[in-house]
Formats: sequence, C-alpha cells, structure tokens
Amino acid sequence: MDNKEMLNLAIEDTDILSKKQKVVLKFLCKSDFPVSSVTIENAMQVSRQAAYLTLKVLLDRGFITRTKERVFLYSPNKLKTLELMERYKFNISKQ
Repeated sequence: MDNKEMLNLAIEDTDILSKKQKVVLKFLCKSDFPVSSVTIENAMQVSRQAAYLTLKVLLDRGFITRTKERVFLYSPNKLKTLELMERYKFNISKQ
C-alpha cells in the first residue's frame, strides 16, 4: 500500500473529521499543488459559504495551511496528515 492510498484510508477511517471535512482534505491531498477555494467549490459543487466554512474549520484545527498569492491557496498540513496515518496504523494494528 502506498502512502497516498494509506492517507486516503486514514482520512476515511478517522472519527475526528466530518464528512465534508474528509472530502475537502482528501481533495487537497490528491492535488500536487495548493488549491484555491474557487477550485474546491467547483470540484465539490458546493456554495462559496459551505466551502469557506469547511476550509475555516480545517484551517483552525491545523489540518490545512493557507498561503496568500493573488488569492488564498490551501494545502494539507504534512504533520497532521502524518498524524492521521499513524492513528490509522495504530487502529488497524489493534484489530
């Protein structure tokens, strides 16, 4: 199992994120580059407000980072994604 596949399973398995947060985080993790909120809105077919609220919660909880270029760009926080994978490995080792 490669890291991207494990990360995807770890995100799905966690109980510390809502469904929308999982979808957004998985989308960001699949991207090779930071992503704008408009790209997220379009890809997920949600309103600007729904995307913003989900991004804000993920940002506040440290799961994603935001950089300012011409627009804000979002990307996954590497430390948090590693933490999710460690939690996942721990949970499957207990089973």
